[in-house]
Amino acid sequence: MYSSVDEIVEKFAKEKEWTKPLVLCEFIHAMGNGPGNIKEYWANHGLRTKTKDGEEYMAYGGDFGDEPNDYNFIMDGVLFSNHTPTPGLIEYAKAVEPVQTLSLDGNKVTIVNRYDFIGLEHLKATWKIVADGKTVPGADIEIPSDIKPHTETTLILDGYDESLLSDITGEAYVHLSFVIKEGTNWAEAGHQVAFGQLQISKPESIATLRSLDSGTPTVEQVSPSLLVVRSSAGDSTWDINLAAGALTSWKRSGVELLTTPITMDFYRALTDNDRGGHGKEWEERRLHQTSHHVRQVKWHTDSNTVQVQVTGRIAPPVLAWAVDVVTTYEFHGDSLRIHVHGKPHGLRLPETFARIGVTLGLDGVSDVKWWGRGPGESYVDKKFSQGFGNWSSSVDDLWVDYEFPQDGGNRTDVRWVEFVGSRGRVLRARFGDLEGASFSAMPYTTRDVDESTHPYELRKKKRDDTIVRLDWKHHGLGTASCGPATLPEYQLRTDKEFDFEILLD
Repeated sequence: MYSSVDEIVEKFAKEKEWTKPLVLCEFIHAMGNGPGNIKEYWANHGLRTKTKDGEEYMAYGGDFGDEPNDYNFIMDGVLFSNHTPTPGLIEYAKAVEPVQTLSLDGNKVTIVNRYDFIGLEHLKATWKIVADGKTVPGADIEIPSDIKPHTETTLILDGYDESLLSDITGEAYVHLSFVIKEGTNWAEAGHQVAFGQLQISKPESIATLRSLDSGTPTVEQVSPSLLVVRSSAGDSTWDINLAAGALTSWKRSGVELLTTPITMDFYRALTDNDRGGHGKEWEERRLHQTSHHVRQVKWHTDSNTVQVQVTGRIAPPVLAWAVDVVTTYEFHGDSLRIHVHGKPHGLRLPETFARIGVTLGLDGVSDVKWWGRGPGESYVDKKFSQGFGNWSSSVDDLWVDYEFPQDGGNRTDVRWVEFVGSRGRVLRARFGDLEGASFSAMPYTTRDVDESTHPYELRKKKRDDTIVRLDWKHHGLGTASCGPATLPEYQLRTDKEFDFEILLD
């Protein structure tokens, strides 16, 4: 029943002596934050009820004292219990969209009509350019009336030529949108049924983005356990705890930005699919209980920068595995470059990590702006419904309130993200052309989410600050709550060393 496609091909389709029929009755599982890997291959059944305090929520097995029960296994649809779409349904819509955009050659775009029986005359198409920091208006696209089902055709982008890129710096895409011309019994006129994006300019490299600010910061060891770095203009002051090897304070114009130190992290709150897949190993190997052990901290002034290098070891208690980490903090002007090199090793090293990145708490953040995939949540194997663009959101709206709390609200393939408050920009993180970089921002810690079983419990733990994750890579979501684990190409394997860097200003 739950065989993967590869298993069906290898064990059954190629087996000459296999004579029985094989029915693939359930090939993808949308439980909780999922499904992952949908491009390779309806509603939750929660009951509306109230807590003793009168707060409304969607209940599942066991909430009524029923025994035995299926716990939250009824929360396995692509609609929430109130019949609003989950991110999984939006991803599914992209996977089955009726028009696929293939390639761009000059001002000619090749598309495929994926309808089974009709042409595309009922659709209206437009094009524009979306670029880092700007949008260039385009025009309507004429759709021929004789496009047969399951055939390719070429569309002409009137007004498009490469001179439009002259004022664009960094990443850019030609964006095509296909909407219905007239309203139907299921959607109003103008409803988008397909979109495509074709890259016409690549993102700037991280080396290009490094600050060119003049002036060398100063560095002073003010106590046996405290190193202080000050920008040349005096706007920024950073504290590094030498015993912990962590950056614990960043003051800008005398205002503290951080509510928690900047720390390396390999864990995320378990999703439903994690619990049925690699998450069991993450818990057994105590990925959620790692701590940083410092071996050496050294610093020096080089040209117009101050570099602080922390050599250490991140490991759980007792178990025989660790990650040897060298973290370099490079202070330049009022900006900070963080470079991390990691070497996982050990007899009981988990096969995968949930994520590789840094976690920090920020004060005074209410909104977020970014260039990358959006506007909705995305992960490495659940991202194709989210197009590249210049997006903005409140911190609260980033969060996806799954009816069984779990990791959510991630945005992937992000080039930069800016955290904003009443004072303006609090902090900006830039990833350059780092493939797969992502961020999340929420008023909860990972532990808060892991220890909650209903949204009303989680809301009681809401913080005043914002917990931010800036990640190099994420493990895919997969469909392992009752099906195949995350596909190999989306797994975050631990069998190689890793390097990444982030620019903060």
